[in-house]
Amino acid sequence: MLFTSSEILLFVPAALIMVLTPSPNMVYCFSRTMTQGRRAGFLSLGGVMLGSVVHLLAASFGLMALLLAVPLAFELIKWLGAAGISRFLTQSPRWIATQRWIMGAVLGGLAVRLAFEGRKRC
Repeated sequence: MLFTSSEILLFVPAALIMVLTPSPNMVYCFSRTMTQGRRAGFLSLGGVMLGSVVHLLAASFGLMALLLAVPLAFELIKWLGAAGISRFLTQSPRWIATQRWIMGAVLGGLAVRLAFEGRKRC
C-alpha cells in the first residue's frame, strides 16, 4: 500500500481546508461569475485548472529546477506569456468593448463625484 490509513486521514482534512481557503484563484473565479455570468466563471475555472495542471507537470518533469537554475529561461517564458496575453487583449473585440464600458463607467462615476463634491478648503 502506498499510503497508510492514518496518513490518508491526516491528508484529507488538510487538503479540504486548503481547497476551501479563499485564494486569488477563488476570488478571480467568483468575481468573473458574479459580473459576467456562469459561462465566464466556468471558463475562468477551466483556465485556473489548466494552469495548475501545467504547473504540476512542469514540477513533475523537473522543469521548475531548470527554471530556477537558468533565470534567463524563466524570463523568456514570462515575457512570451505577457506578449500572448497582451495580443489577446488588444485584438479581442469583445474585450475592447468591455474595457470601454468599464472605463466609461469609472470615468462617469468620477465625473459625478467631482460634480457633487464641494470644493475643499485647506
